[in-house]
Amino acid sequence: MKLSINKKILINQPYFLGDIIFVMAIIQKFINDGYDVIYPVRDEYINLQKNFPTVNMIPLSKFPEYETYNSHNIIIEDDKYIAISLRHSYARTAINRHMKNKYDIVELPLETWRNIKIVRDFKTEEKLFTELGLKPNEKYNLINEFHRPFFHRTPIIVESEFRNIYMSQLSGYSLLDWIGVMENAESIHTIATSIIFPMDAINTMPEKMHIYRRYNENNGTYYDHSDYNYLLTKDYVYQ
Repeated sequence: MKLSINKKILINQPYFLGDIIFVMAIIQKFINDGYDVIYPVRDEYINLQKNFPTVNMIPLSKFPEYETYNSHNIIIEDDKYIAISLRHSYARTAINRHMKNKYDIVELPLETWRNIKIVRDFKTEEKLFTELGLKPNEKYNLINEFHRPFFHRTPIIVESEFRNIYMSQLSGYSLLDWIGVMENAESIHTIATSIIFPMDAINTMPEKMHIYRRYNENNGTYYDHSDYNYLLTKDYVYQ
């Protein structure tokens, strides 16, 4: 995508966590190509700034201009910004391919998303590992039963000789602070949600990874794995 280098690019994708992680490679490419990019996100996600230090993330509460540029139009350009709407991809294509549409908009191959560069906070990862009562070389299963937008819980039963560690919202930690716990697990069992993106992009994840169907709050059914497995490359067990 050819854009004026003289204007700031505003990325419209302020939520949810999985979408933010998924589009980060787009933003990082724009930055690497010399563009000045600003990225407004919901305040609850600003803690990801440490993991993406080259990205100028701005809390929505401090960016009152957001609604001016929040449009279904792919691009809004004025004297100040070139606003690219990745958020409204769901309205431009079939719902089960709207994630791909985010990359189609900027004319990048879908597989580009795995070029994401995550700067890990190893000190915080180690702190979380200890806080969970885990020991070096301990074998355990990591289980995530929750997904957004309403933190719906789908129980996951894992019968194993190893301890089950359940993911939860812990004050002071973001999803990316769980990477150390994730990569040291014997297996990961998760609902199809934002965690699947670091699982797929990071090469040090365990071989045994299970993805369970996600509940659709809109109609009371469950999504089919085909709605998202085309985004992934690893050999998951889909349940």
